[in-house]
Amino acid sequence: MENGGGANSKRESMQSIPIDEVLSKSHLPVDAFVCLASGKFLMVAKAGAAVETLGKFKERGVDRLFVRLEDYLSLVQKSVEEAASSLGVADDSRKFASVRDAVGSVYREIGDIGFDEEVFGHVKLVNHSTLSLMAKTPKMSELILKLDRLPGDGVKHAMMVSLTAAMLGVGHGWVKPGTIEKLALGGLLHDVGQARLPQNILDKPFHALSSDEQVILKGHSDVGAQLLAQAKSTPEDVILMVQEHHEYADGSGFPRGLKNLQISPLSKVVILANSFVDRMEKYSQEPASERAHLALERITKHEAHLFDREALRALLRIFPGFEKGKIAG
Repeated sequence: MENGGGANSKRESMQSIPIDEVLSKSHLPVDAFVCLASGKFLMVAKAGAAVETLGKFKERGVDRLFVRLEDYLSLVQKSVEEAASSLGVADDSRKFASVRDAVGSVYREIGDIGFDEEVFGHVKLVNHSTLSLMAKTPKMSELILKLDRLPGDGVKHAMMVSLTAAMLGVGHGWVKPGTIEKLALGGLLHDVGQARLPQNILDKPFHALSSDEQVILKGHSDVGAQLLAQAKSTPEDVILMVQEHHEYADGSGFPRGLKNLQISPLSKVVILANSFVDRMEKYSQEPASERAHLALERITKHEAHLFDREALRALLRIFPGFEKGKIAG
């Protein structure tokens, strides 16, 4: 066992992966660590080592190992490139690097914002499962990579909504891994329908669109749901999250103007996650923690009527550093 003193002890600089996944390989692709009770990380095997030496940790009840984030991001890019290669679209490595860069950027931002550290650590494991599924599903990889067409940083936005939705699920008290994974996947895919819209519509701010163009833009929720429905393996819950991610509790959303009782339970979480991330992005000049505070204040004080109250309470629970004021509305 080797001392991992060189590894940063902050959780956002490390990525957890299931130990069973590591044990299924013949050799370790990167250095592996365990997390001690003190929060420090101890290196237990170097890259290239045979995985048999790690079996003893599983026998002791260790269900996950940790790798350095920079090593993990390299593995993410390799997995996405392999998936894209099977589609014959691996001619632009920068496109696949966007997924890798989005993961690193979002992890750093979440660390700076001040989300509950334990919740974040749990959700990073879920994010690994989501990325693994994406890499194994060429059609899904293709859709996510097309988010690069969207204004701003579409891949980073999708990743931020994905992780926020998963953390909200944990804040709800939902404990089934499958439920949190569905939230992460729904958050990641929520805007895939926009990737099929005309570029001239995507390039305009909403207020500059004609009435007909606004109708087309609002149709991206249905387009995304239709795209996912074509992949028979997509869970119905995920399709609903994509279709309903712009609905609001008071019925003022789109595409169907559903009210809170008509919206699916997981969609209520993705709706809030997407709105929270959108609000943060409007304060892009502020530090991450201030952006989150301003977005949270705007939502709870002025827009609470738009969201499910239990989802709002879950949002407050995952911000231990913020004052837990009364939700308005």
